[in-house]
Amino acid sequence: MSEDEDEPTPSWHLGSLLPELLQAEFVPHVSILVLAVTLLLPLIISGWRWHSEKPNKKLPGPWSWPIFGHVKTLFKAPHTTLTKFHETYGDIYKVKVGQCTVVVVGSLDGIMEGLHDRTDTLSGRPDFQNFSFLYDSEEGRQRGVCTADNTEKNHVRRTFLLTSVDAYCSDVSHIEEKLSSEIIDTVNRLIDQSGAFDPLLLFKSACFNITFRLVFDQRLDPQGSRMKETLTTVENRREALHFNSVDFCPLLKIFKTDDYREYIQNRTLVQLAVQHKYLNIHKDSYDVNHIRDMADHLLLYVDNGEDFGLLGKEDLDYLLLDALTFGYYGTAVTLTWLLGYMADNPKIQRQIQEELDSVIGHDRLPGVEDQPFLPLTTAAIYESLRLATIYPFLLPHSAVQHTFLQGYPIAKGSIILFNIWRLHHDPKLWKNPYQYNPKRFINKEKVLEIPDHFIPYGAGRRQCPGEGLADVVLFLFFATIMQQLTISADQGFPLTAEYDCVIKPKSFTISVTERD
Repeated sequence: MSEDEDEPTPSWHLGSLLPELLQAEFVPHVSILVLAVTLLLPLIISGWRWHSEKPNKKLPGPWSWPIFGHVKTLFKAPHTTLTKFHETYGDIYKVKVGQCTVVVVGSLDGIMEGLHDRTDTLSGRPDFQNFSFLYDSEEGRQRGVCTADNTEKNHVRRTFLLTSVDAYCSDVSHIEEKLSSEIIDTVNRLIDQSGAFDPLLLFKSACFNITFRLVFDQRLDPQGSRMKETLTTVENRREALHFNSVDFCPLLKIFKTDDYREYIQNRTLVQLAVQHKYLNIHKDSYDVNHIRDMADHLLLYVDNGEDFGLLGKEDLDYLLLDALTFGYYGTAVTLTWLLGYMADNPKIQRQIQEELDSVIGHDRLPGVEDQPFLPLTTAAIYESLRLATIYPFLLPHSAVQHTFLQGYPIAKGSIILFNIWRLHHDPKLWKNPYQYNPKRFINKEKVLEIPDHFIPYGAGRRQCPGEGLADVVLFLFFATIMQQLTISADQGFPLTAEYDCVIKPKSFTISVTERD
């Protein structure tokens, strides 16, 4: 090489180094290097993707007091308090309640993303002690349909309920036969009331009897002592689904006694009846060719192997107990709101009665098949469900793993509240949202139209399995009452709400008169 020629530039790329690295003395080091890259590369790529998706913002929310946080927000009109927070912090925010992080979601996009798109990560249930108190077993809250996580067993239980409810509602003559006598008895009891009265107690016993008949083909005397004792027991179970301060702040245990647990567990009247009387009687008289009620349907469901062998004896007991105790109250409260709204809006009441007179007349009672021809009557029910929104947050969800919602990180174990109350009262979605106006559900062609932002029963995997049955019961009750009676306001108006596990009307009194 001459002095005038440039020296070759060293080549440091991997291709030129590889032959040298593969010399014997470097083989062990290369092996280690290749192994390290092989193991670390997927983690590096995953981390890069997570970092690229991770928003640069954190969930907004109010400053919280140490230890207790905003524990009071969930126990007195939480729907109004948490909705006001949206005005400051937006459609999604977090609030510290004791030791728990509660994420509140109040927009349609956020609610539907959480209930549908994030169902695998956000469909758990919080591990509340009240949920476990309801089920006296090692599995605790996992025994319950409403309180269990989204497991394979719970999917089997929910499938049974959906199938059974669908079987009832698709057989029009069967469901009307089950309901008609109770509805007629309720109308007669309304007529027999002397002077003004509060209708809630009457509706509670009537709706419980309907559930009792559907589950066990049995009925209790609405005014008897056994009905009163049974309602007390099942209402204790229902109230256990309410927020309990100890679940969020264990330190508060020092200020509470065991009375609450004892009264939740004082369920022998109904539970023993389910376990040792009604279910055993059904097993003895069960006929696969003659399905009488939900208990028979459950036995058939198991016999056919549709439970995949996942349901044991206790599972059957608790499944029927849940079906018996967790559906009647919401229907009774909604019917009470309906009568209150009719008394408060006599013009709308007259329009509904005119519709019923023109379609059905007075020679027969309303039936399920009449509903498509009664848009205003149906719309009045939907408007009551919207305006009252008796379950303002559905039941609380829990994040089973780290995820994102509306672009915000949601930590595993966070409690998620979907603010249906805010959705149903959003002025951007509903004109004059605090006004009772059934015609908002009727379009220009005078046809019933249900918007996507109306979800009183929830949506997705955790949607209420009794929605179809509730719709049928509400329609037949309300249409029959409007056909037969006129509701008048007495004392206690205008209507006001109070929070008692559900949003119910404060006690009011009405008067009823028979229509000519």
